[in-house]
Amino acid sequence: MLTALQAQLELGDLEDIIHDYRPIASHCLPARMVPTLPCEGVQMHHQSLRGMTPSEAKQAFLNLIQSWPLHKATIFDVMVCLISNNLLALQGINEFTFWGKVCEIFPQFIEKI
Repeated sequence: MLTALQAQLELGDLEDIIHDYRPIASHCLPARMVPTLPCEGVQMHHQSLRGMTPSEAKQAFLNLIQSWPLHKATIFDVMVCLISNNLLALQGINEFTFWGKVCEIFPQFIEKI
């Protein structure tokens, strides 16, 4: 749906069949997702957006992103290693704000004081 909204923003209403949405998808999706993009599904969503103005498409794009649970989250590349039943080692964390989320996700590993 993000790619369809981006296509509506960049191209406007779908007039001709677009066989390859990958160039548009590269503007709004991570590079690893672009090669596996289901173009037929994007085309169907893009067609359903007919009549949507660029400003409406941009607002819908932002609303969709803001509805995601990880909106405004900072993602860290972290390696998690279980050393023993009671000890969890995390490498690569340099932000204290992330620790609270780790405590929520892995409460069984956090020792109660």
